[in-house]
Order: sequence, then C-alpha cells, then structure tokens
Amino acid sequence: MTNIDSELPPVRLWPVLVALGGVAAFWIANLIYGWSLSVTERGLFGDMFGAVNALFSGLAFAGVMYAIVMQRHEISIAKKEIAYTKTILDEQQKQLTLQNQETKKQAFESTYFQLVRLFTEITNQIDLQKMGKSGMMVTKGKDAFPVFLDRFRKVYSPTEKALYGGHDFDASYESFYQEHNTELGHYFRMLYNIVAFIDAAEVENQNFYAKILRAQLSDAEVAILFYNGLAKYGVMKFKPLIEKYGLLKNVNNRDIIELKLKDRYAPSAFGNTGK
Repeated sequence: MTNIDSELPPVRLWPVLVALGGVAAFWIANLIYGWSLSVTERGLFGDMFGAVNALFSGLAFAGVMYAIVMQRHEISIAKKEIAYTKTILDEQQKQLTLQNQETKKQAFESTYFQLVRLFTEITNQIDLQKMGKSGMMVTKGKDAFPVFLDRFRKVYSPTEKALYGGHDFDASYESFYQEHNTELGHYFRMLYNIVAFIDAAEVENQNFYAKILRAQLSDAEVAILFYNGLAKYGVMKFKPLIEKYGLLKNVNNRDIIELKLKDRYAPSAFGNTGK
C-alpha cells in the first residue's frame, strides 16, 4: 500500500518565523526609539505606541499566520486521505466485479455441462424398432438419425405425393414429425432449451459454448435439425437461434433433399460460409 505520510507536503513554518521576527524587530526598534527620547516624550510615545501593545498585537498576528499555515496543512492531509481512500474503494470494486463475473461463469458452466450431459443421455435413449425378416430390429442413439433421414426422404418424395403432399415441405415434415414425435419431441425440446440457456446467459463468448454443443451433433443430427428449424415447431423460436449461433455449419448438402430449402435460412445459420 502507498504511504500517505510520505506523499504529504511538509509543514512550512517560515511564514510564522518571519512574522515572529517582524514582531521582535518592531518591539526592539520601539524600545530603542523610546530610550532615545526624553522622559516627557517617552510618556507621550508610550501612550501612543506602547511596546506591550505592539508586542501583543504582533503575537496575535503571528498566531493568525500560524493558524492559517496549519489549516492549509490539514486540508492537504484531508485531500490526500480522500484520494487514497477512493483508490482503495475503486480497487475493491474492481475485485468484487471480477469475483461476481467468475461466480456467474462457474454457475453457468456447471448448469450448462449438466444440460449437455442430460442431452447426451436423451440422445442415447432414442430407439427405433422395425420388424425385419430376421425379427425385430432396434436402432439406438445417434445411429437412429440416419434412419430418420431415410424415412423423411420417403415422405418428402414425388412418389408419395398422393399420400403426403409430395414436395410440400411443411405437410411432409408434419407427417414425419407426428410419426416420430415420441423419439424426436424430447430431443428437440432439450436441444432448444440448451441453446436458449446459452443465449440468455450473462457470460462472455457465448459462441464458444454453442460450438461445444454443435460438436456433439452428428451429420445426420444436423440434417434433421435443418428440417426441424424450418417446420412450424421451430421456425418461430429455434430458427433465430440456429442462425445466430451457426448450428448448421456442418450440414452436408447430400442430406438436404432440395437445396432451395437453404434459402429459407440466413447465411449465418451455416457459420457465415454462405449457402
């Protein structure tokens, strides 16, 4: 810490000494002059300019000068103390701000990684069952998403126009989603809530945490997210967040049935790499 006393100006006594010297000189001069007069003249001079009166008046003047000097010194000390106190308070405020930011970051990261872990568990719990020639076939976890893509291609196909509306994307995805709502409903709600949690958090570099989440998604998951963001379930709330954090950066064009669907997204959805 800075030593306040070392920064304070010294007390200057020379004005006081000058005043005392002036008083003493005036008193001596008055005394000498008085002795040079006759007895009668001394009396008259004493009545007009008594040495004692001059002495006390001079001392009073010296006292006033000394009081002024001390007052200036005390004011200087007070100013230094105020400045020093302000510096300490500013430093404490900075430390408190940093501690609050670190506390918020730790709380956010704790919740965030718990959500990511829960999202992984939800993904792993997905299972698709299909009766095959050799019996019931079960596809679980991330392996289910290529199956989802194949099934959506069959729905969003000219050959299925009579049943599902052909190339009408909204009707096709609605049919597909209703069929697989049990598996995908929980998945997309959890994914949306994680991204919304990142977006609402008071932390620096939110994109960093969005990239961590994006890295958890397989190519097939990103493709299904691409379609979900354009459907009525995601276009109002999820699509703006997809565009803001570039969650479709790793989407593969071969997984998009019609590339013109990419025009419904802003370029930022693909990581500012264009369409």
